[in-house]
Amino acid sequence: MLVVVALLFAALIPMAAGAATTQPQPGVSQRTNQPAAAQEVQQDAGLIAEEYDVSVETVLNRLQHEEVVAGLIAEWAAVYPNGYAGAYHADGFVAASVVMWVGTVPRAVSAQAAPHGVSLSFDTSSPISANAYDQLARDAAALLASTGHSEAIVEPSPKTKSLDVIVRGDDSAAPRLDATRLSLKTLLPVGVTSNVTERDGQLVDSATRTFHGGAKIHDANRSSRYCTSAFAVTRAQDDGLITAGHCTRMTRYKIPLDGRVRTLTEEGLHLGSQGDIGWYSFSGTPSPIFYIGDGRYDTRTLTGMRRESGFSTNQRVCFYGRASNERDCGSLKAWNLCITYSGATVCNIARVTLDDVQVQEGDSGGPWYIGSTAVGITAARVSGSTTAYFTPVEAALNRYGLDLVYG
Repeated sequence: MLVVVALLFAALIPMAAGAATTQPQPGVSQRTNQPAAAQEVQQDAGLIAEEYDVSVETVLNRLQHEEVVAGLIAEWAAVYPNGYAGAYHADGFVAASVVMWVGTVPRAVSAQAAPHGVSLSFDTSSPISANAYDQLARDAAALLASTGHSEAIVEPSPKTKSLDVIVRGDDSAAPRLDATRLSLKTLLPVGVTSNVTERDGQLVDSATRTFHGGAKIHDANRSSRYCTSAFAVTRAQDDGLITAGHCTRMTRYKIPLDGRVRTLTEEGLHLGSQGDIGWYSFSGTPSPIFYIGDGRYDTRTLTGMRRESGFSTNQRVCFYGRASNERDCGSLKAWNLCITYSGATVCNIARVTLDDVQVQEGDSGGPWYIGSTAVGITAARVSGSTTAYFTPVEAALNRYGLDLVYG
């Protein structure tokens, strides 16, 4: 079956967690992996429990387990960059996880995990670290682009010790598949394999379709061409919103409750090594509240951010976008992906399988979160499926020196 990865802004296309918690001044962000407010997590747990016909208690137990593990692995990734290789959670809702490691696990790491009482095991067979997998994906994407591939998706998979690559099969300018496999082999370290497949048709479409996150932002000249904002941010004297980098010319902000329009100023757009990131400033007051629906009370108040180093396979995350106008949750499947399209290579992308909702045109730039903790910014989807992609929100802050606004 043909599937197409597509960027999600409307009208122009048919388809398109850290260990430490700091305490900043109220309203200004530096909190990372702050425990999400209990009420908001309970709401997310209820949504997930209904979808899978399990108890809310079972889901809450899993979410609490994931939060503890996210803090641990973020610290290990920082302290042991050449040892930590990734992590994944058990399928379903079993509260158990595996941490992948290069060589012997330091005693300090084992000792640190024990007091938390989580079910955590270590796989010491990893050939390279998580940082090395990230660099491998970037090198592979650059190689593919330099050898004539106009479109490609490169996904590192530490769990399977492989590099999964999809290239366009009907790209007449690209080398044959066998030649591509041979080229990629030259990059692979010992112990890492590659899985290269091809798919006919366009893989990625780069064309498109408040002051809160989760609100509609649109083109001043074409109101039908719109995206969704993710979260409010601040930098020195500038306040604004972050969204996706392919959401260009989105200089109008629509106030969710009364429909009035305010002006935004484009400050920065980036599609490249750090992800798919855009930020717009405004004259007004940034709010820690972000929308997860179109009702007055369909909101969350931001209290923290999950670092990318705290990501792990099968971690639960939730999503909202103005076009689909539905919130849904799903499982994080991979991160540090690189996607090549329209002559550009965009890295630092995460892949999620949502439980039910298919992300729509106009959802681009919308918030990914768990409870009241910011996780990411919607970047793309696979058309006709529940697969979606996002940029870690931490990348947007680092790119432009921004802070999230917390309540």
